[in-house]
Amino acid sequence: MLETVRKEIDDQRRIVIPKEWCDKMKIKEHTTVEMVRKEDKIEITPVRKKSLMDFKGTVGGGDVVDIEEGEKAQMEAAWEDFENSRKRSIENIKKRHKK
Repeated sequence: MLETVRKEIDDQRRIVIPKEWCDKMKIKEHTTVEMVRKEDKIEITPVRKKSLMDFKGTVGGGDVVDIEEGEKAQMEAAWEDFENSRKRSIENIKKRHKK
């Protein structure tokens, strides 16, 4: 079902999500949301913790996985790979200049 509402943005650029929507979507105070800008639209989605059972191909268990932590770990690993690659490049340049 599509519902629309018009809200005014206050002087600190905040908007208030209607209480009824929060109740229906189980959004509480301090819930983290993800905001995506698509051209001239803004999409706001609550960030939820997911059970492993929510992912295709998983079996058994009921452990809770924090998606934000997984994304953070991926970003840290990618940064570490970048830094290692950068260091190797610098070492190679230094070796070439010594010859």
